[in-house]
Amino acid sequence: MAKNDVKIIKTGGGREETFLTAAATTLYPGDPVKKNGDYVIRLEDGDPEIGTDEMVGVCVAASTDTASVAGTVRVFMPAPDTVLRMKAHTSTNVNTKAKIDALKMHAVCCGVSSTTVTINEDEADDPNVHGFWIIGGDHKKGTLDFLMNQGAGPAGGSVS
Repeated sequence: MAKNDVKIIKTGGGREETFLTAAATTLYPGDPVKKNGDYVIRLEDGDPEIGTDEMVGVCVAASTDTASVAGTVRVFMPAPDTVLRMKAHTSTNVNTKAKIDALKMHAVCCGVSSTTVTINEDEADDPNVHGFWIIGGDHKKGTLDFLMNQGAGPAGGSVS
């Protein structure tokens, strides 16, 4: 995976904590992570989903695990008003200001490939399922800014 897929743009709070990683996990700064038993793992394609996933936050350092030994990773746990930024899944969907404006307040998830994590603006807007709220972006850079829907965090639950 690439480093710095998710960038922390603005935070009015939040905190850093250390979490366990399983052996051979290999997390990088900027990886979005969720709870998986006693460990954190990178979000998967279509995550985070409300009531299913517990997104913990964004890695701020590389994990210390090895191929055969579990390790740890430092994670920034966002406060509700933390603004995060990722590349859009499909760059042509965000190549004008008008297209980004039309995506504002859409609830979507992430897209994951073998090399990168993106915000998947191709997802249908569903605030009762999807864990990210698009709030803006930069059409010149192909990025979208978003908030984490608190229902997809450690508290879980539905927004309906």
